[in-house]
Amino acid sequence: GLFPGDIVYRFTALARDQSDRVEPLARVLHEDGAVATANDRFRGEFGLEDVTGQRLETLCRSLMVATLETHCSADGEQARLDATVRGSDGIDRSVRLTVKRRAGPERDWFVAVLADVTGVQSRVHELERYERIVETIDDGVYILDDAFEIVSVNDAVSELTGYSRSELLGANASLLASEETLRQAAAASAALRSGEEEAATITTTLETADGHSLPVETRFSVYQLGDGSYGQVGVVRDISDRVRHEETLRALHDSTRELLRAETPEAVSDVVVDATTEVIDLSQAVVYLFDRTENVLRPAAATGDCCQNRPTDVSVVEVGGGPAWEAFVSGERRSETDEEGTADSDSGCDVHVPLGDHGVFSVAAGDAGGLDRDTLQLVELLAASAETALERVDREHRLKDRDRELREQNEELRRLERTNEVIRRIDRALVGVDSREGVQSAVCEGLVDSELCSFAWVGRSDGEAVVPEAWAGTGRGYLDGVDRSLDGAGGPPSVQTARSGDPTVVSSVASDIGAGWRREALAREFGSTISVPLTHDGTTLGVLTAYADEPGDFRESLVSVFLELGDTIANAIRVADTKQWLSADGVVEVDLAVESQTCPLAALADRAGATLVHEGTVDGDGDGSRTFVAVVDAPVDSVEAAVADRTAITGFDRLSEDEAVVELELAAPTVPTTLTDLGARIQSLTVSPDGVDATVELAPGASVRDLVDALDTQYGSAELLARHDRTEPATSRGGFREAVEDALTDRQLETIRTAYLSGFFDWPRATTGEEIADSLGVSQPTVNRHLRVGERKILDRLFED
Repeated sequence: GLFPGDIVYRFTALARDQSDRVEPLARVLHEDGAVATANDRFRGEFGLEDVTGQRLETLCRSLMVATLETHCSADGEQARLDATVRGSDGIDRSVRLTVKRRAGPERDWFVAVLADVTGVQSRVHELERYERIVETIDDGVYILDDAFEIVSVNDAVSELTGYSRSELLGANASLLASEETLRQAAAASAALRSGEEEAATITTTLETADGHSLPVETRFSVYQLGDGSYGQVGVVRDISDRVRHEETLRALHDSTRELLRAETPEAVSDVVVDATTEVIDLSQAVVYLFDRTENVLRPAAATGDCCQNRPTDVSVVEVGGGPAWEAFVSGERRSETDEEGTADSDSGCDVHVPLGDHGVFSVAAGDAGGLDRDTLQLVELLAASAETALERVDREHRLKDRDRELREQNEELRRLERTNEVIRRIDRALVGVDSREGVQSAVCEGLVDSELCSFAWVGRSDGEAVVPEAWAGTGRGYLDGVDRSLDGAGGPPSVQTARSGDPTVVSSVASDIGAGWRREALAREFGSTISVPLTHDGTTLGVLTAYADEPGDFRESLVSVFLELGDTIANAIRVADTKQWLSADGVVEVDLAVESQTCPLAALADRAGATLVHEGTVDGDGDGSRTFVAVVDAPVDSVEAAVADRTAITGFDRLSEDEAVVELELAAPTVPTTLTDLGARIQSLTVSPDGVDATVELAPGASVRDLVDALDTQYGSAELLARHDRTEPATSRGGFREAVEDALTDRQLETIRTAYLSGFFDWPRATTGEEIADSLGVSQPTVNRHLRVGERKILDRLFED
């Protein structure tokens, strides 16, 4: 047993000796077991007044007369027996009887001397109970004397060390422990003897019988021996599993430090599966990442026989796809095993741990028993580290994306500002340019000089192809090397814009080198291009195309800037054409016929059955205008009635009761407004139910074909009837008109034209200043001021020479 046999024997012998020296509690019993007499000490000890005549088994439970006869069969024979006596207080006491048989003349007697051994017996029983407990526990229990010699050990110590109990008893503790451990134990024992602590704990290793080091933890206290020295009594426990677990945790920690250097979710996944196999020692693991685009769990890293270390060998997990998906959506661990304990999924994994909203970490238990508690804890720790790493990577990616977006936005703003500055410089350069060629050249040179692009050119459609009219930059030979035909689909950006009237942007010229124009552009190291229409009042006068060296230089934000530049160029071209026309020595006179009901004036004439003779047009806001016509071949009332259901005609005003001249407010383009927008000067225009007949003047060099094509596109049917070149001195009507228009502001010219066409200058007047003010949406004093100042300027030009 745990306690040395000689100690227990001496303790028991001492108790027996003490019971023998106690004043006897005597009683005499008849041979039949009845009490004959008892002394006072017996009666007083147990509180029994009169026991004479009572049976033995009544006084001493579990003790029968037959027992006495068995042990004391002859006269003078003596025996010692243990029994229990219940006193008057109902408490049982342990007693030891020394019984001697005496022969009498008639019967034998039993003389019994009793000793109360209740306390001693209880202590012996307690020691025996503790010894049984110690022998049954798994931990080792030992006793050392003051010289660290082994006094006692239980079976568990033998099992831990591999030594038998006989080999250990009497041996010095140095058989098992190192000198350093013994020094620690001695120092701890000294502290315990001083009363500083009640018990001490040491973590160390023991040398086993087969030469291996066994990690253990011992907790011990001291006890005083009879000679005043102190020994040790303690418990020793095998902590191999705990040490291995701690080592695994440290290895796992070291391994997961790699997660701090992972920069992508895939890199995090690789570290996780590597740690699973190398540290946790599980053969199969998969990390699924959530694909937000397709709403599936996609394997990002895997290891084990299930996938030959290739995640592509593992299927994606779709919505509702078993425990892995359930773990993801619920945020709780899930398992999947069949009756044999094998996983059902093709990954071979049967334990699934969620990684937040990033995915799932799945491992294989390896047997039907599943993962043990420690391994499962390691798996969950690794999953928690992986989730944290994925959060960090995701956060860093968002920050990087945001920084990149901010840099791109800042760069875009700087680029936009540089572009706007270029546009402003070009706008300033266009001031005073008096020819189409000068405008186009100034734009191309301004773009290239700004380094915004390396090549720029302006072209105009001749109906069959886009013809270059001005260019600048490093694209020598490019225009000759590309097909600029308008036939068919596709083509270079300039052709696409000329055909559609919309801007064309190519962010990367190299994205499709199958197109011939792209090969020519790449040969000149062009990376991107943009083409915008040159539009004035709905009429396209050409296209501007620019090429940059780098892909993506013409971003979305620049499209609106280039469109604005295109409008500026078109306006400058129109102004230059007008100036050139007014200063020219001749004009081109053209007779035209437009057969279409899409013109609001033609539709009105057809509905009223009237002929409308154009007297003049004043531009309004947007596509709106005020057109003055004389009604022929029909009553004015019929025209007014026909206007009632015309949505394109928003106003009707009869200027005089005596004359059939009316003012029409229109909300849509008409043939007169389109001709004016195209730079033509209307000499005569008549609208009948059959269509529109017009005679107009164009500036020398103006494209008659462009004019006819524009009318045909707008109204569906236009025909050139005749063309005449007429010489006109620059100092005559054209020169005077140019001088007057240069002197008047736009508002003064609009007011004077409206007044003139409304009959304000007729005698008697067909309209008043108040009516003109209402028509223009201004006050009458404003009209009067514009008329007076404008008349003064016209007279100045007339009489200044």
